[in-house]
Amino acid sequence: MTSQSNLHKRNDIKCLVCRSTLANSANRYSVGGKGKVDHCLVLNSVNIPFEVGQDYLCKTCHRKIEKHLKLLQQLDTSNNELRELFNGTLSTASASNINSKKRSRFDHDSDKAITNKDNNTSCNVLNRPKKICLEYMNEPCQSEQIDSVDEFIPFSFVDNTQDNTPINSTPKKTNSSSTQPKTAEVKVSVKWPSEPYPRVRILKDNFASIGKMLIRGTYAQIANAIFKTKQLRVELIKLMLKQLSRECSNLTSKKFSSILRKTSTNDILNFRLEKVCQELKERAPLYYSMLVTCASPSRRKLTESDSAKDFIPSVAVAGSILLRGRCKFLNATQVMIDMILKFSGMQAMFTRLGAMNITVSNTTLLRRLDEYGCKFDEDVQTYKSKASQTLVERITIAKENDGNHQLSEDNGSRDTYAHIRQENQLTNQPSKEPCTLAILPLACPTSSKPLPIRSTVNSGFQFVMDNLDLRQNVRDMTIDNQNKDHHWTNLNCVENRVSGAHLTDEESICDMSLLPNGTVLPQFKDHVNNREDYIILIERILVDHIPSLNFLKDIVIKHIPHMYKDEMAQSTKKTNLGILFEDENTTEGMLSVLEYIHSFLPNALDGEVKIFESANVIGDQLTVDRALNAIMSQQNGYTEEERLTNINVGVADWHADMNFLKLCFTKHYSTKSGLDQGTLFCDRNKINRRNVKSDVTNAYSPCRSMFVIAVKARVLAAALKILGMETIDEKPTENSLPPSIEKGTINTKREYLRSIAAKIVDMYVIDNESVNSLINQILSEDEQQERRKGQAQTLDGRYPCRVAGCTKTFKYDGKSRLNHERNHDEDQMPRQSVDIVETSHTPLSSAQCDNEEQNDDMFNYQCSLLQYGLLYLNFKDAIAEGDGSRIMRIWKFFLLYFRENSTRSKYALEALYLLFQVNSLMTPRKAHQLTWNRSVNNRGGPGKNVPLDLDLEHDNNFVKSACKKLGRNLTSKAVTTICRSSMVARKCIEEFDSESKIRRRSGKHVSQSDANDIGILVDGLMKQESFTKKPGRTYNHYSKFKRSHLNNVDMSSLYKWINNHKKEVILNRKAR
Repeated sequence: MTSQSNLHKRNDIKCLVCRSTLANSANRYSVGGKGKVDHCLVLNSVNIPFEVGQDYLCKTCHRKIEKHLKLLQQLDTSNNELRELFNGTLSTASASNINSKKRSRFDHDSDKAITNKDNNTSCNVLNRPKKICLEYMNEPCQSEQIDSVDEFIPFSFVDNTQDNTPINSTPKKTNSSSTQPKTAEVKVSVKWPSEPYPRVRILKDNFASIGKMLIRGTYAQIANAIFKTKQLRVELIKLMLKQLSRECSNLTSKKFSSILRKTSTNDILNFRLEKVCQELKERAPLYYSMLVTCASPSRRKLTESDSAKDFIPSVAVAGSILLRGRCKFLNATQVMIDMILKFSGMQAMFTRLGAMNITVSNTTLLRRLDEYGCKFDEDVQTYKSKASQTLVERITIAKENDGNHQLSEDNGSRDTYAHIRQENQLTNQPSKEPCTLAILPLACPTSSKPLPIRSTVNSGFQFVMDNLDLRQNVRDMTIDNQNKDHHWTNLNCVENRVSGAHLTDEESICDMSLLPNGTVLPQFKDHVNNREDYIILIERILVDHIPSLNFLKDIVIKHIPHMYKDEMAQSTKKTNLGILFEDENTTEGMLSVLEYIHSFLPNALDGEVKIFESANVIGDQLTVDRALNAIMSQQNGYTEEERLTNINVGVADWHADMNFLKLCFTKHYSTKSGLDQGTLFCDRNKINRRNVKSDVTNAYSPCRSMFVIAVKARVLAAALKILGMETIDEKPTENSLPPSIEKGTINTKREYLRSIAAKIVDMYVIDNESVNSLINQILSEDEQQERRKGQAQTLDGRYPCRVAGCTKTFKYDGKSRLNHERNHDEDQMPRQSVDIVETSHTPLSSAQCDNEEQNDDMFNYQCSLLQYGLLYLNFKDAIAEGDGSRIMRIWKFFLLYFRENSTRSKYALEALYLLFQVNSLMTPRKAHQLTWNRSVNNRGGPGKNVPLDLDLEHDNNFVKSACKKLGRNLTSKAVTTICRSSMVARKCIEEFDSESKIRRRSGKHVSQSDANDIGILVDGLMKQESFTKKPGRTYNHYSKFKRSHLNNVDMSSLYKWINNHKKEVILNRKAR
């Protein structure tokens, strides 16, 4: 006998049954050894020889023998039960007890025979039964016979799982017969008392498996077999849904009020999520079980302690939210959550909502935001890469064309631009204009030879920058820990919707010295185009507020057309480049911001020199001023990067809008004019607009709203005067409607409405004398400029006296020279000097010499307010439509108005510099881009554009609202995370609002109807006969009020101011 120690070392031991090697002693069992399993009994029954103590079994064979013994025991138990049933010794209760056992099966291996009472036949249990009969003696079957599967499915039910094929039991082979069928035949027999014979049906497919399980299966197996049948599964799910609906109806019932319905003070104080779960468990067990199953972790068995501890918040909140969708009064949980949101700080809110699995933790959210913001500048970098590649191709082509390595275009391409004219605009430029207009239509004449460089031009980007000021209050203030004022810079990158790819980008439009001063001032065509715009704006006001003209609403032009109306109706792509923690008020901070912007410019190497593509940077007046001064300070740099070349800084429109509104209030609003009827301050008191202030900056929205209402009221009052009406609700008595106009053609209706609007413009808005005087002054100064250019100068650049024989010279050709020449006799003076002297003494306008007694302050005030107001409305409408040509035209008028008012001289300078850029300094393409890409359309659609700087202000507010929630945790890293992920967050919020059908805010403040206020102002104006000229009518405060303030413009001084700034730009001594 081998010892145990040696046995552990033996590797030749094999399993007695499967002959596998048993090297490990832990995986072998000795035959006949100590244990609960009697190996010998089974081995003897299957005729396998063995030797006790010498042979071994593997673990697999050991388990099979163990299973075989259990089956033998079950077979014996089943045989005994069948005998007892047959002999009738078992009571009904005992039979029920036997059927409820976990696994009660028929004995197919027993050699006992069971006698059938009905047929007096016997069948051997060892053979597979030929048929199975199920008898229902007490209850008749309520369902009809199933003839087809399609009739059983009442609706389409999507089943993601494949249909389970029925389990066909394969009978054991016996020696009794070799012709038995391979599958069991399942029959159902039902015997009703009223019928002599039972009804029998053969079950097939999945229904056969159900019959088998009814005979030999447990409750779980029977249910599983039924659920595997697709048709029955659909009906079972329907029954479950009906039961869920009944339980939910019970919870929403007023008769048995739910805890979720009780929101009184005592109820909300005693509200607990655990009570909600307990109510759901008692009153809606199926609903509660479904929620707990969904909330419980997978692959883990749910215990009672788990459901009571871990899943109460999730189950209660989820159940409450679903029930509130059924009944809005079950809102106790929502009230509790609202209080958490209302009275919790950021960190506490995340913690509390995270406990209910509504939100993730703040740490997880910040980690996700970092992930979303890691590619914040991907679009800009992609554009930079493509544009740089295009620049390389252009350099290569330029080198092939000539050996000077210069990027130049064909000389004939520039000559074509002289033939371009503005769409819907009159032109009075001379035929030999030295410079090319920047505002060009899209379709311009080009050479028949294709230009591959132009075809690959990208639309480009513009950078918009503005300061972001934020105040951080500390909790514990010490001498070292004080409140902090942060002055940072926010930066957006906006894709150009108008590329200007059809224009050249190599040379500036023209030399500054060749630019006529009249190019930056309003010409005759500009006044004509303004008049057309005013007529359309007035038509809109008339049809909106005069009931008798409401039927003309459909024929009013809602969007003034321009050449890029389709592009301006598209949504704008923009990228937030994040917060730069630099103060733009300092030179160092501004230089850091400009260097950051310069890093995004496309560039390419031309030999050893790096060439950069230019880009426009937009900002308010202060930003433009500081940026230009910073760039000027870097002009001594050695490289292009150090000199910050190819950054074109331009002024934005919204701050100009605000400054022009300030100018309007400066001219027409004063708290001292309360006794002057028909003034803005008097109107403000009439309609009780107490939020209107003298300082427009601190109350921009109220002042803008008040000013627009005042302008509309005066338009309506002028219309009533022309139509012979006393009130808005009356019918016209003068210039009345033709009887057939309501049924007339569209052109007839338009002609009538246009005639009314045109009379308002011509009679009360545009003063022909002032306009003619202004145009004549401009033309006269242009002529004098041309004359001065041809005047002789001494060798040292001085101007000699033009009287023969006089040796006097002057440094400037100005007043001193004219006064000296005037001292000579007129016979000795040359004709050119006489003309200049006479022209300089020509009165500017006859309106300036009107008799004071013929002046009507009230009438002049109303006309002046209309002149300012319609120009302001036209500017806002041009921005909304994205009409760059109209915007630049209005900037010319802004130049005169800002220049005339000394307090707005800085914006007059910005207007002048902007017009210099688009008419001379920039290349045609960049000037075209600066002209037409001055707005952002965030939603798409016509008339929905906002200025670039106003859009950035909205972004600032969005960032500020997120930063203020940080409280004391406001750090540069947190602010950077918020800014870089802000675009993704806003996109997510917009998609959620759209999917949830939440009404999206239009971006405009929702305001009450102003019809009542306008009606009050119109009635006051009509009673005062404000638009009836009455000589001698005066105001107390606005005495000697002039109808047009442009009469005060000194054109000679204006031209001198323009020439001085042109000289500074040419000499590069100042930024402008």
